[in-house]
Amino acid sequence: MKITHKKFSLLLISLMFVSVNSFSQWTQAINISGQFVKSIVKCGNNYFAGTSTGILNIGQIYRSTDEGLNWSLVNTGFDISGVFSMAVKDNLIYVGTYEHGLLRSSDAGVTWTLNDLGIWKLGVFGVGVSGENNVFIYINHGTGMSLSTDKGLTFAPLSHNNQFSQFQTFSDLPGKFLAGSRKGVALSTNSGSNWSLQINTGLPQNPDGTKPVRAIYYFNDKLFAGCIDRMYISSDFGNNFTPTNFQLNNFEYFTSMASAGNKLFAGLTHTSGSSNPSVIMTTNDGGDWVNYQGDGFPGKGVYSICVSNDYLIAGTTQSGIWIRPLEKVTLTLTNSFEAFSLQDTITVELRNAVSPFNLIESKKGLGPQFTFTDASGGIPYFISVKHRNSITTWSNLPQTFKNNLLNYDFTTAESQAFGDNLVNVNGLWSIYTGDVNTDGVVDLSDIALIYNDVLNFNNGYVSTDLNYDGTVDLGDIVFGFNNSSKFVSERKP
Repeated sequence: MKITHKKFSLLLISLMFVSVNSFSQWTQAINISGQFVKSIVKCGNNYFAGTSTGILNIGQIYRSTDEGLNWSLVNTGFDISGVFSMAVKDNLIYVGTYEHGLLRSSDAGVTWTLNDLGIWKLGVFGVGVSGENNVFIYINHGTGMSLSTDKGLTFAPLSHNNQFSQFQTFSDLPGKFLAGSRKGVALSTNSGSNWSLQINTGLPQNPDGTKPVRAIYYFNDKLFAGCIDRMYISSDFGNNFTPTNFQLNNFEYFTSMASAGNKLFAGLTHTSGSSNPSVIMTTNDGGDWVNYQGDGFPGKGVYSICVSNDYLIAGTTQSGIWIRPLEKVTLTLTNSFEAFSLQDTITVELRNAVSPFNLIESKKGLGPQFTFTDASGGIPYFISVKHRNSITTWSNLPQTFKNNLLNYDFTTAESQAFGDNLVNVNGLWSIYTGDVNTDGVVDLSDIALIYNDVLNFNNGYVSTDLNYDGTVDLGDIVFGFNNSSKFVSERKP
């Protein structure tokens, strides 16, 4: 999209990093007194929360249709016992109950059916879905495991000779179905039909030889496992683990994890004497954890967490569901382009400050505002600006958002770009033009594209029209040839 402003000599992109996170607090979305919110899942545009009482004989399901802000009780048509686990696949919702079997909805929670599974008074403590059709459940008796290959309509028991126990947390990946168990992480490569125990080197071990894993989550190409003393990370799907640096106290354990962008959140439940928060967050894969509970919900203990578009949702031990706005920030950036004084679509990237300078988040548009949810105050990032026929240009140094606000102006000095990679046009330091094929360098291949469009009399909004006068002509070839002769290319750390 192109907008002409004859009086504009530079492109303004205003992104004002406004934090909702730094100054906002948790608020109670619904008070469910005396109940544990054991599981929260997303199905379509709705969110579902399953609860149980302390004595495990009453269960309820709540629904939110507005990102977790408000909740209402769902009438499933059944009086169910406590909800212990929930899983979602497309419009299918599976609810494991304490005594009544598996509750199932095939239409995103509109109607429900109940399958007692022939396990009277035995709980479905774990539910996981894998592939298109398979549903795996762990039943609270010995190594009670069953598998459905028809989306939860019928189940058949699995026999594993007591090799595994207590599968209660799952992660479904392409070709790999992972489960956290009392003996460590297990792996299935056929959607739950067969399982093998991973090596689990590095996980803490109980005196009886077990290695309990209470919560797992796959994030940034790593498997995170919540264990008896801290969170552990594996880069090989559970064979080898290294510990993170957040220490648990006695009787604490991780209950669930969720992510938003580069942020990983973890919920904990523990005794009242603990000094640890109930929600923690990391932006560097567990290298550092910060308190994300703040002055939030009273007491200690979170059983479940979930991320909506706008909120982090926490299901607590006995004070209902609480929400906190996800951090949203805005950057104010000023830049100019060498060949034109028009406003045009660009892509602004925030990149990690250390090699290999991984992409944190990108936004594309005209501006003036681009909202980011992945950046955090106090953490430095390189700023990168991309345009359809210009050289990608980086900030000279990583920039830090103070109070989640950052203003950056490329036009004031050549040194504002990494490698002084700017050209002065009418007193404004501007981004080089001519990279038509966006390969990071202006060369003969770009000039050839421009020349071909000149011969074909191309016009309109095309990348070869470097000066954006509506026609591909000699003027565009001159810009490309001059920058090719100067060996203009992207300069980055």
